[in-house]
Amino acid sequence: MAFRAVVLAAGLGTRMRSELPKVMHRVLGRPMVHYPIKLAVDAECEEVALVVGYRADLVEAWTRDAWGSAPISFHIQHEMKGTADAVRSAWPAYENYEGDVLILYGDVPNVPASLIHDLVAVKAESRSPLALVTGIAADPAEYGRLTRSEAGTAERIVEFKDADEATRAIQEVNIGIYLVDADFLRRGLESVSTDNAQGEFYLTDLVHMAAAAGLPAEVVVADDMEALHGVNNRADLARACALARDVRNREIMLGGVTMIDPASTWIDVDAVIEDNVTLEPGAVIVGACRIGAGAYIEAGVRLENAVVPPGARVARDR
Repeated sequence: MAFRAVVLAAGLGTRMRSELPKVMHRVLGRPMVHYPIKLAVDAECEEVALVVGYRADLVEAWTRDAWGSAPISFHIQHEMKGTADAVRSAWPAYENYEGDVLILYGDVPNVPASLIHDLVAVKAESRSPLALVTGIAADPAEYGRLTRSEAGTAERIVEFKDADEATRAIQEVNIGIYLVDADFLRRGLESVSTDNAQGEFYLTDLVHMAAAAGLPAEVVVADDMEALHGVNNRADLARACALARDVRNREIMLGGVTMIDPASTWIDVDAVIEDNVTLEPGAVIVGACRIGAGAYIEAGVRLENAVVPPGARVARDR
């Protein structure tokens, strides 16, 4: 099934308290925006439309350098007027397209590829023009809530600021990941309004449009909400980094590497760790390191863009 992707990466990220665009803050050595782009490229999207805004030059320059010949186009969101407006900024990427459009966010770095596969599969088997991802949150906080009909079908998404107390009690929340028929997306974006508490163009209006057309959206309920949290501040960033570290360290250990204390071991995504390496607590391996087979890295060692020969033992400088 052919589809294209739109990655929303235009925001300043005021709560990050940084001059750096939010999506350029790093997780395992790569800017956050790397991860949704990789998700889309690995899913063989025909085109990845990256919507940029604040410091667009910086985000675009990094992306071009990192992704080379990947099918990525760049689109400017000039004003922050809501998610529908952001997707509309990428209009040239799908204005004559007949397939589906995958919508991802540049500040959600830990989305598992399996979730996208499930979304594609569900959409392919459905008559609905729309499929989306939700999760069940013990503390739904300010997420938008998914309301369902008596038959259990998706009815609408109500943003927190527009919700009454009964709606806020709903624990099924919108994650913001969609797979949408391009024609339905075009028609929907021409119809959304700013008649809401924030005065913004909500992409979530598409869910109600599909229900009103008698073709309610398909819903994939994610098993793991932790992987789907967006990053809005430095505390969120630390949380995202910790999860990414845990997932990567587990993969590396299953590949034949010993970590004495995985929770204190940091390995950037560009590092290569060969078989039978041992890493003592506090090892930090950043950049494009290569640790040869059988090497032993002692506690507290920090390596950056280093090559460690097979069988070598590396001690911390005293």
